[in-house]
Amino acid sequence: MSKDKSLMFSTAYHNILVIMERGGNCKSMCAAQIIVIARGLGAIIKVVEVEQREELVLLFPEITSSTQLPGLDKIQQNDQSENMALTPLFRALIGPPEQLTVADIGANLDGRVLEGMVRMNMAKRMSAAGRETCFVIPFYPNMESVKGAYRTGRRAELAVPGAKILFCRCDTGEYLAAGEIERSEEWTSFIGPRIDKHGMMIMPRLQPSVISAYVASKRDPLAFTEMSDAELAPYAGGDEFIADALRTAMMIFIDTMKQQVVEHFRLGRQQQPAA
Repeated sequence: MSKDKSLMFSTAYHNILVIMERGGNCKSMCAAQIIVIARGLGAIIKVVEVEQREELVLLFPEITSSTQLPGLDKIQQNDQSENMALTPLFRALIGPPEQLTVADIGANLDGRVLEGMVRMNMAKRMSAAGRETCFVIPFYPNMESVKGAYRTGRRAELAVPGAKILFCRCDTGEYLAAGEIERSEEWTSFIGPRIDKHGMMIMPRLQPSVISAYVASKRDPLAFTEMSDAELAPYAGGDEFIADALRTAMMIFIDTMKQQVVEHFRLGRQQQPAA
């Protein structure tokens, strides 16, 4: 069934930046889910990846651009090279009102990106463009990851006062020593109060076999669920039953994430205003 063309995509946040100082904290998977769900609702999306690995460029090549921050040697040669590298991202963050911008900020780059936002007055620019901003900060349920999420959240709030800080807990199946984490200074002084205010996304655990098949397929999450048994077979040991199990696990994962993404960003479709 075709979408009703009289309805237009709506969102409470025009800019969604998935950001965390530590690597391996499911940033790209989180960003991919947001993109897939928003596209399904008819969003016009611009994706910017500030990253070395360029995962989203492979999954969404038609809507994704990638930028890499320069090394120290290039900065010494041209002291504006870092600002120049950040310009594509910052232009996307003040894009047209109908555009949803999703950014995936690579590991160890959060500080450089956020400092660049301060240098180039991005909080004021985004406000003038009428674009609300949300920082999504994924973390694993362990103290090292929580400390990284805390540091990134503090930097983001200082760089863009008034932005929504949304933490996303990535479940790993490991035992969570909740008492230790919830008693920590990082949690009680910053993370907990933001969760009380904005809620928290929870990314359910995907089995390692599903993640391996998904990564190897080089498909976005939704396209992965639409693969035939024959297409999935190479990633399922040639077993159609395993292929079905992989597909079903990803479908459940997407459905669980969709409910949360729609709720937290207030995504939807609404009647277009009369001309």
